[in-house]
Amino acid sequence: MVEDFHDKILNLPLNSKIPDYAYTLSPLIKPKSGVNRIQSFLTTRVEQEDHTWAEEARKRWQKDLELLHHFYEDEEVESDSFKTEKAALQEQYEPKVNIEIVNGGLFYLTENAI
Repeated sequence: MVEDFHDKILNLPLNSKIPDYAYTLSPLIKPKSGVNRIQSFLTTRVEQEDHTWAEEARKRWQKDLELLHHFYEDEEVESDSFKTEKAALQEQYEPKVNIEIVNGGLFYLTENAI
């Protein structure tokens, strides 16, 4: 993995075609395997980050959930509006991390290109 890859290749003269008399080797890492490696790398990186923001979000969620229960305490059965508001609170406060590949490509570079 090369971190800050975009910054490193920014000034390289790249071409969308492979030049004449240049041949590619069968890749050692297939695209699907590469995506799996990226996912594994990023998952590990996220797990190492500070998660106090998630703990604080759960605490705020719990306080708002208690308040919601207080508003609906007179109802014996959970109403549809209670369930909707409870789901909205969960959507708002439940910690989540989304990772998506915005742009990608295959680059055939010489060993000393970057």
